[in-house]
Amino acid sequence: MRLFYLLIGLTILFYQTTVYSYPKISTIKSNPDYLLITNNSLPIIDIAININAGSRHDGNLPGLTNLTFESISKLRYEDEKVLDLFEGMGAEFNYNVGKDFSSINMRFINNKGNVAYITKLLNFIMTERKVEENDLNFLKEKTKNRIYARSLSPGSLASMKLNEKFFAGTGYSHPVLGYEKVVDSITIDNITEHLDKVFNKASIDINIVGNISENDSAHMISKLLKNLPQGKKIEHIPTKIKFNGKLFLNKVSMDTKQTHILIFTPAVKRTDDNYHSFLVINYLFGGSGFGSKLFTEIRQKRGLAYSVYSYLRPYNDFGILAISMQTKNENAKKAIRIIKDEIYKLKENHYTLQEISKAKESILNNFAIRHDTNKKMLGLLSQINYLNMDLNYFEKYENSIKNVSNQSISKILENKLFIEKSIITAVGNF
Repeated sequence: MRLFYLLIGLTILFYQTTVYSYPKISTIKSNPDYLLITNNSLPIIDIAININAGSRHDGNLPGLTNLTFESISKLRYEDEKVLDLFEGMGAEFNYNVGKDFSSINMRFINNKGNVAYITKLLNFIMTERKVEENDLNFLKEKTKNRIYARSLSPGSLASMKLNEKFFAGTGYSHPVLGYEKVVDSITIDNITEHLDKVFNKASIDINIVGNISENDSAHMISKLLKNLPQGKKIEHIPTKIKFNGKLFLNKVSMDTKQTHILIFTPAVKRTDDNYHSFLVINYLFGGSGFGSKLFTEIRQKRGLAYSVYSYLRPYNDFGILAISMQTKNENAKKAIRIIKDEIYKLKENHYTLQEISKAKESILNNFAIRHDTNKKMLGLLSQINYLNMDLNYFEKYENSIKNVSNQSISKILENKLFIEKSIITAVGNF
């Protein structure tokens, strides 16, 4: 009996939403392009220099932005002396090219010598325009090897083919790495022109998390951007997607043991007022793991897959509800049929008030864990900055989740989820 009451108590404790003290987001010297979260728990600084240019800005040279960042990043950090110095100061360097924007990221121990060296190095990366032919040829081969590896991965191939279909006619359609023939054709002049276009003060956001004050952050930024031209901010042209108007299956043949299935359904963008209701919908549908509707139907009832899940992928002008799974080739057609049925059932909103309440509590309880490190907070801060979201993001997020209701979910499922415009891509031998 005592054990029974203990389990009941633990269950209540588990599902009770915890009240958190959220970090404060502030602008640096009142500049909305530069954001700071001070965290003095460790003597570490994480910085992300975000450039408002991603692979969708490649134009007629898919892969240009990625190769440009490869060129400026090879730097200099591949030099043995630089690597040894980084190791000595506990520094990490990386870059990332996304669809909407790209970033240069650094992590290092906060002391005067480290800050001085890092700021000088990052300034050099952003202002140096000289790309050597030998380096470019090397980076082309490196990129083409990654493209080849992509072609051997059923999951990567499914993602690429689905993006090509779903985003056809837009800058989102091609992969970040581009295509082998296009990469081969990119010249030093192409890269230099792209560098001049995107690396300027007007097109850069800076986000800092760590053991540093606002004044010291401002001083570091002034050193980072020294000699960088003001330039013109890259104009944001809203992307409109032309959908097929029907639930479309795109089959890609490949000799695999399992069929990889990936589905995109149009949803809402990150800044949409309905986004948080979509978060709850996704959690119940396929985002909660073992307790989701998809997991119950696909794995528990029919044993068609070890894992099946859904997730939201929000972009600047739109959003996607994505579904992913793998199944035996002989089960692929059946699995696709069941998933299609579940997508259509989603419209009917069979979720109870208790299920919705439990989902909201779980989302909020997991919220702090998802941002419990400098790196995680930096990623979030970059999104907030790029999308010009409110600086009281944490509090607004919590309140928005709490305000999700059965009525708001029903309204969204009826008006904001376009199931008939979904596209399914399946890669396998079926």
